[in-house]
Amino acid sequence: MFDDWRRDAVRKVDPPRAVVVRLSQVWPSDRLGWGRDTPLWVRAAGMEVRTEVPGLLHTWVLSSVGRWWPWVTFTVRSSNGELEFEVDQLVPAEAVRPVE
Repeated sequence: MFDDWRRDAVRKVDPPRAVVVRLSQVWPSDRLGWGRDTPLWVRAAGMEVRTEVPGLLHTWVLSSVGRWWPWVTFTVRSSNGELEFEVDQLVPAEAVRPVE
């Protein structure tokens, strides 16, 4: 009777699907409140978190409260374009939309 109680909490997307990631919904985009203004060098060299970037959706992961989280890979760049790095992480579902 209870032999088949388990369900898959991880659903792979094969092949990975192209998506757009809204960085402002992954990381807070507001300034720290303790300073008067964000220094120019921070705005130029800091990671740009107010844009949308292309990404790849690899997997959906179910949390213990019933919320699905997409596992995506995407590239983040500094505002001046000199730095970039690849991120591979779970993000809120509302931060991801399919490529049209």
